[in-house]
Amino acid sequence: MTIPMSQEKAAETIAAPQCHSLLAGSILVIPDVHGRVFWKGAVEQYSDCRDIVFLGDYHDPYPRERIPIQDSLENFREIIKFARAHSNVTLLLGNHDLHYLCDFGETCRMDFNNYEQIKALILDNIDLFKIIHHIDINGQRVVFTHAPILVEWLHHLDAPGDITQLGLLLNQLPKQAADKPDTLLQWFNFVSSYRGGCDRFGSPVWADMREAKGYLIQTADYSIFGHTQLTEAVITRTWANLDCRRAFLVAPDLTITPVDV
Repeated sequence: MTIPMSQEKAAETIAAPQCHSLLAGSILVIPDVHGRVFWKGAVEQYSDCRDIVFLGDYHDPYPRERIPIQDSLENFREIIKFARAHSNVTLLLGNHDLHYLCDFGETCRMDFNNYEQIKALILDNIDLFKIIHHIDINGQRVVFTHAPILVEWLHHLDAPGDITQLGLLLNQLPKQAADKPDTLLQWFNFVSSYRGGCDRFGSPVWADMREAKGYLIQTADYSIFGHTQLTEAVITRTWANLDCRRAFLVAPDLTITPVDV
């Protein structure tokens, strides 16, 4: 599903400059992949960034894009290989990745023919994957997730409101997936009507951008996520949704610029 930028969102969007010459301290962000290869040119050009953060959803290409499933699998293997070779790379998990570790049901499409192979690839490299990545950028605490972290979700699960404590908790859960898949469901199987579910709110792998109108986690100064596919990125004063099939640079002053490769 691709959502055009509304006039309301466009009005609050902060215009990004055409380029930013300083890479030192910059973050390269790779939004939802879904078998696409746009990440390759970006990491080749900006491999020296402070951090390279993939926002998840490596699998399940959109049928209309006609990406062969085997090409998508090979693309995922290349991402894993790249992450193994570069210590500045963080791989986050999205709903289209966790779905192979726990069953989200019909709300999430799945490659049933390659289910076991994809599950094994994720579990064999589970040490590379996170739910949350947060870093300090010039005194600003910036959090990266696949989807926004909603305060309603935090309160419902009585989860830590501090982003450091929350990260420590959630980033351990995928490592237990082989033995405790139900634990992943207990934490992440919250899907609102925006995404075809019936919950009041979504989890950090399911929450829609439109739910970000509510309160996001308050111990982060800025939130960067994907999940809700757009024709253009939406960049506001407190959060950014970058899921528009291209990479972005986050500069030390939190300027967010699209990468042209």
